Amino acid sequence: MAQNSPTHGIKLKDKIGYALGDAGGLLTFSLIGAFQNKFYTDALGIDPKKIIVLIFIARIWDAINDPLWGAFIQSRKPRPSGQFRPWIFAFSIPLAISAALMFLKIPGLTETKYLIFAYITYILYGMMYTAVNIPYGSLASVITDDELERSSLSMWRSIGAGVGGLPGTIILPMIVYTVVGKYPNGKDVQQLDETKLFWCVLILAAVSIGVYFLHYKLTKERIAPQPRKKDENYNAIATLKALVKNRAFVMLCLASMLLIAFQFYYQSTFTYLFTDYYGKPGLYALVTVCTYLPMAIFIPVMNKLIKNSVKKNCVLGVWCSLPRHFWFSLRSEALHLRKILMCSLH
Repeated sequence: MAQNSPTHGIKLKDKIGYALGDAGGLLTFSLIGAFQNKFYTDALGIDPKKIIVLIFIARIWDAINDPLWGAFIQSRKPRPSGQFRPWIFAFSIPLAISAALMFLKIPGLTETKYLIFAYITYILYGMMYTAVNIPYGSLASVITDDELERSSLSMWRSIGAGVGGLPGTIILPMIVYTVVGKYPNGKDVQQLDETKLFWCVLILAAVSIGVYFLHYKLTKERIAPQPRKKDENYNAIATLKALVKNRAFVMLCLASMLLIAFQFYYQSTFTYLFTDYYGKPGLYALVTVCTYLPMAIFIPVMNKLIKNSVKKNCVLGVWCSLPRHFWFSLRSEALHLRKILMCSLH
């Protein structure tokens, strides 16, 4: 890390490199909403009720694991290449491997054994994603100290997330299903082909490693991290207690949780709806286009709105409040509620 280099004035290379960080993650993360439940029920034969319990337990573990990993990263001595970038690249390979394992079907297992395997691989992937995403989420703060440049990086992150999610949500639904018969009304009966799905996931996982490598090469940490005092100890329990008492933090977490829950709900529902009811899994691609097209139109003008707005802080608050895939839902009431909350905070 070049501590004496300028702390602002980032170039297009920095923005593209930063966007690639989320693109690499979404290449595999987008597959969870698009295919995970379908794979568990149709390929592994797991009861949907047991899948709900699995996801619930995994989310509880995430709530424990995420702050602990963040504290661990913060406590490590920065390397010459930076404090966060080495962790992102180092865990990109385990992340890719765990993504492939999530969609691997071992022939001949019972439902119980498949469920145990699902627990291991699903939670493992979540931990590896945390290992990459926690340092990535902190990276913008050490790339530049300029407020507008950080907001620009946030926009490019959204672009990277959109691009990274496209292969799994547009291309794969047209590849991984096989026609196995006809309904009485003449429509094709299409079934998820777990072999095709696994090889597609394996390819995307391998590509994600290359994307993370480009992210590592194109980004640069310009801000020297603040050294922790020798007598300063991190207390995870005390930190969590303080956060729970913070009303604004709790409300933001609740809003984000509901929005992301809705995202996974509609993704899983559409997977079954288009495949089992309409017999056209390729329709999922249309949903993806409608999801990201408004984002592609809106993002290029966002910086001008921030610069020209009289209430710049309010606009920045609204932008930061929107989730990474904020255009995935056009539920205006949810977005309006969050906008009001962020404006009130600023």
